Formats: sequence, structure tokens, C-alpha cells
Amino acid sequence: MTTVPRWAWVLLAMITAAWGAFAASNPILQITDCEIGLSAISPSECNESIWSYFGNSMVIVLVLPAMACLLPVAVPRISAAWTVAGLLVVASVLGFSEAMSSIPSLLGVYGFYLPIAFLAVLLAIRGQAITLRQRRVSGYP
Repeated sequence: MTTVPRWAWVLLAMITAAWGAFAASNPILQITDCEIGLSAISPSECNESIWSYFGNSMVIVLVLPAMACLLPVAVPRISAAWTVAGLLVVASVLGFSEAMSSIPSLLGVYGFYLPIAFLAVLLAIRGQAITLRQRRVSGYP
């Protein structure tokens, strides 16, 4: 992969970190079924922020997606880009499924990362296009 997609992945990592801070500031009712009264936690806890509910254990949950976005920078192969994009999509889907539960889960935060996963897929597609173009120009099959 060329330098341009590397910088794009660095930018995505920074956006992902900021997005994680945004996600952690949301109320816990965003990742549970609190709002319909079926949650195992008290109504007062439903309005508590996700960060204050889980505390410092949120750090690793928020750092993992941002660090994953740096993998294609360290390993400039299209397979790394597709791996990260796939992991972010899977994490988002799992996060959405966890958000339907009555007990808050750290994995539920990953439901917020669907826009990040979409951007990662777009970067992987762009990287694939650049790689194919470079192979065509160089005569490599």
C-alpha cells in the first residue's frame, strides 16, 4: 500500500479514538434495554454515562479499535486492511446484539462503531484499488 492509505488509516485511528470518547459519554441506556423498563439495573443507573458505569475497564475497550486501525500502517498489506475492516464490522454487529440485553456489557459499546467500520471498509476498498492499479502498471499479474 502507498503512503496515502497509511495516512488515511492514521486519521481513522484518531477519529476512532474520538468516537470512543463520544460513545463512552453516552448514557448506559444506549447499550441496554433500560428505556423500556426491562433492564436489570435501576432506573437511576440508566442515565449514568457508560464510562462512569464501567470505570477504567473502558480504557481497553476504547483503545482496541483505535490500535487495530494502526495495523495497516505497521503492516502495509491489503490483507491487514481487510482484516481490520472485517474485525470492526464483526465487533459492531456483536455490539448491537449485546445492546439488546438487559445487563450492560462492555461489548455493547462496539455497537457505536458501525460508522467507523464503514470507513474502514471504504479504506480497504481504496487500498485494494491502488494495489491492483500498481500491479497492472508494473506488469505483475
